[in-house]
Amino acid sequence: MSEKTELLNFIYKNADMGETAMPLVIGMVTRPDLRMVLCGCLMDYRAVGGAAKETLRRCGHCQEAPGVMKKAMMKTVLHWNAVLSPPPRHIAEMMIRGSTMGAIQMGKRINAYRYTAGEEALMLAERLLKVEEDTIERMKGFL
Repeated sequence: MSEKTELLNFIYKNADMGETAMPLVIGMVTRPDLRMVLCGCLMDYRAVGGAAKETLRRCGHCQEAPGVMKKAMMKTVLHWNAVLSPPPRHIAEMMIRGSTMGAIQMGKRINAYRYTAGEEALMLAERLLKVEEDTIERMKGFL
């Protein structure tokens, strides 16, 4: 598998995890302004994931879905966090933690593939990194 394909699959998997988590998180929230911000984040993840999927398709590859266990673990953590502490501040903290992990992983991949993955894949990686950073900034207002 080429490094371009590896990076595009990584982007797709991360965006898909965000896209899977967002509706669950949105369902925990009753505060309209926080729901609106989270819906914006969901749209960002969908856009990046769709772009990665389309780029993979154009290159003749299929996207790799995140592991079933990884998604199940994420859903379980979200469920227990919602049960134990659903205030907006806690939701914002969860989102900041998740986006920080995503930003760190994406930054590592960008550095690892900077010279080998090609401009298109790197632009998408930078776009996903920006989504993660923007999510962190948006959530700070709810702490």
